[in-house]
Amino acid sequence: MGTRVEKGDPLAVVHARNETEAEEAAQSLLVAIELGSEPLPPTPLILDRIG
Repeated sequence: MGTRVEKGDPLAVVHARNETEAEEAAQSLLVAIELGSEPLPPTPLILDRIG
């Protein structure tokens, strides 16, 4: 998260048993990835304490 990328940089590598599964995985990635022009705020290393 928050890694700067340039146009043409690879964002993922899809491994699949066949072309159909590769296309399905690629579509899932396109839905999951969000690009923006502003950097993300830093996230805390510890989100919460248990117990």
